[in-house]
Amino acid sequence: MVGTKSNTCSPTFVGDLTDEAKHLINSALTPSTKASYQKTWQKLIEFLGHQQISLPLQLAQVANFIGNLFTKGLKPATIASHISALSYVGLNPTQYKGHSFRIGAATNAASLGYSEQLIQKLGRWNSNALQRYIRIESIRM
Repeated sequence: MVGTKSNTCSPTFVGDLTDEAKHLINSALTPSTKASYQKTWQKLIEFLGHQQISLPLQLAQVANFIGNLFTKGLKPATIASHISALSYVGLNPTQYKGHSFRIGAATNAASLGYSEQLIQKLGRWNSNALQRYIRIESIRM
């Protein structure tokens, strides 16, 4: 998964890495993790369609991809794994946390008029903790 900058849509790491550094990075993942990360990148490429992919990815591209995964019914842990795959090759990890997609999903659902009870069920919350995830004051329930 690690290479040099290119004009293709394949995932690359932009930088001047030595062959040893590339080998160490590629060796850090198990074969099954590499395969899983490749599948994530393929899903992203399919989702973005004709858009050019360059690293670092645009925040809107990542957010829309996460939203797409959420609407397909993927579990939070699965979405977090997809975020890990994307961050492995060039996202700024200070911009994304494990709960970023939960915040976005809860806020989006509230903005669409979903009831607190439905949002709670969709997010698998057993308490009113979901209220901390809705980030737009004007739509808080």
